[in-house]
Amino acid sequence: VVMHGRVRVKKQIYGYRKKRASDSQIIDTPDVFMPPLQYETFGMWISIPTVIRDEVATAGWALERGGLHAVEHLLITLCPLLVHTEPNDLKCQCTRRKGDGCAEYIMLFEANKGGIGLAGRIADTIEQLLAAALRRVVGCSCLTGCSSCIHMQHCGDYNEGLEKAAAIYILCRLLGHPCNSLLPQQDDD
Repeated sequence: VVMHGRVRVKKQIYGYRKKRASDSQIIDTPDVFMPPLQYETFGMWISIPTVIRDEVATAGWALERGGLHAVEHLLITLCPLLVHTEPNDLKCQCTRRKGDGCAEYIMLFEANKGGIGLAGRIADTIEQLLAAALRRVVGCSCLTGCSSCIHMQHCGDYNEGLEKAAAIYILCRLLGHPCNSLLPQQDDD
């Protein structure tokens, strides 16, 4: 089920990563305690049926951080194909924390306070957008995900935990397509 409307966004910064300049190795992850940034804007969300959530779990994939987050990345990068927007105009739930009531939704929201109604236009084209996302991720020759398919440069969770196979499965199921022949095949070596 696809919905859209006004949403309240609450962004909380929990910490940051210090990296060594020479090789980008993480050398520290200090915690930060800051008040959250909150604003109202427009968003769209897709409720994932229980049967799909259960199938993803049975397959051993991570639903929220793995599959749903990867699908959100795909949708954000492909939105400009169908809606007059830039990928930076949209955000998703990068970090899903325990107790997050929206963790099991595919959710996109407008990056700007107040929004301009992009979310409603995205919701109106969601079937085409999901199909484009499936074509993009299946058409990529990588096995686990890369910057050509599910990785985004400005991911708030550093693209960690994304699962290409879970994204393909979720997209197939939402579109009513068979999945098995589209999933990446791992070598048994």
